[in-house]
Parts: sequence; C-alpha cells; structure tokens
Amino acid sequence: MKYVFHIRPSVNPESILSLLANTSTDPYATDYLIGTAGSLAQSRAELRKLGLVNIDQNNLTDAGKRVVALGESRPHLVAEAIHAQYCRLALDAIDGSRIGSGWAYRKVCADIWSSGNGAIDRVGIISRLIYEAADYFSLPEGRVAFSNNSLNGITNWLTALEPSVYEKTTKAGQINIRHVCPPEAVWWAVDALHHSDGHRIPYGVRIQLTQSITESLCQQLLVASESLDRVLGQAKRRSDFASGGIFDTGMAGGMGRWVLLSREVLPAQIGDA
Repeated sequence: MKYVFHIRPSVNPESILSLLANTSTDPYATDYLIGTAGSLAQSRAELRKLGLVNIDQNNLTDAGKRVVALGESRPHLVAEAIHAQYCRLALDAIDGSRIGSGWAYRKVCADIWSSGNGAIDRVGIISRLIYEAADYFSLPEGRVAFSNNSLNGITNWLTALEPSVYEKTTKAGQINIRHVCPPEAVWWAVDALHHSDGHRIPYGVRIQLTQSITESLCQQLLVASESLDRVLGQAKRRSDFASGGIFDTGMAGGMGRWVLLSREVLPAQIGDA
C-alpha cells in the first residue's frame, strides 16, 4: 500500500468553497483556478482524499454537499468542519492516501497540543512526524514525504479555527491552544469516538472519558485540558439531551466524566438543526 502524508495547501479556507462550487458546476474542468497554489486537478485530488468529491464521477459527495450548505448558512464553521474531516480521515479508510494524511494531520495536532503555547517548532514537528510515520507504517524514512509545505497545508486550517490556534506573527508562527470552541466542533469530535479503535460504539450510549480518550479529544479540539469541562458544558447547553437535544455530559461517581451523543453528527452537519 502506498501511503500519502502530504496535505496540499492549495485547498485552504480561502479556496475550498470556490473549488467545491467549481466542481459542482464544471466537474471535468482541469484548468487553473485563480487564488489556488496549484492546478484545479491537483486540488481536486485533495478534495477526493477528503471525501468531498467522488473518485469516479468527479462530483460532490454527500460530505461535499454538507460543506457547501454549511458555507451558505454558517461560513464561520467551514474551517472547523474541514479540520474535523481531516481528523477522522483514517477512520474506516482502506486506501493509503486517506490513512496516511489522516494520521499525519492528527499527529501534527497532537504534537502542537503537547507543545503548548509559543513559537511553533516546524523542524521538530516535521522530523518527528517522518521518524514516527516510518516506524508506525514500517517504511524507510525516505518514503515519508512530509515537508514544510505539507505543514502549511495543516496550519492553514488551524489559522481559520475560531478562536484561531495558529498565527503567522513570526517567521515560524505562533501557537495558541484554545480555551473555548464551537459546540459543533465538540459534537463532530465526539461522533468520531463512536468509530475509533476499529469498533463502533452505538449512539445514545455513554462514553467514559478515560485519560487516553480525554487527551485525544483535547488534541482534536486543540483545547487546553483544564478547559475541556467548560467546553463540554457549553456543548450540552447548546443542545441538551434532557430537553430533546443531541448531547449530554456528566460525572459518574468514581468513574470520571462521560459524554453521550444521541445520533450521528458528521462534520459539517449541524446537530441542533
């Protein structure tokens, strides 16, 4: 299996809605799109990898249509949705492109979260990812293609999160781990927990937030661990399960915090609608 770890920066918060709109109106175009860093064909390869464009028909998937609809109703959430889509890219994936890119995206987020606030260590992130990818996928390091350009493909999305996690204030860039995030981001992240570790957890069932699950959730949301309870509480108040909503969270005596999602809420899907 050939693994692809590179994240194309040509698909970014500024270009994605135009790329998707162009695909829906002219699915076979291969010309250059103004404002992107590469050809439309190359950018569509990234959209296909993201599951937003069909591989065979070269038109929008249901996920792509959800992103377009989100861009029309709540454009400020598009970057959050794409971030969530990348974070769950390897779930149930069978091709190396999705597995490798999804793994790389999550690995960079985990590295950034663990490092905390401050200047981003680009050289360290890239070198660690190449070393760990080679070990995890049993590849020679020379076959792990991940560069500063690949990292830009990730930080583009982190910049557009609300609030922003990455700021280009210095040559390298600055990391600011969040203390709040949109409730939708929480629902999308919790939904992914139902498909992790190679098994499916039914909806409507409490998921105990063990130390490893808590850390994974914080890394995807890029939220400080001390702020997670507040973030989960805000998500509950937005759509409280006890009042007919989709989300619940609480503390079980001696067992710690748990979360519950009543139904599937995929990235770009608005759970409270």
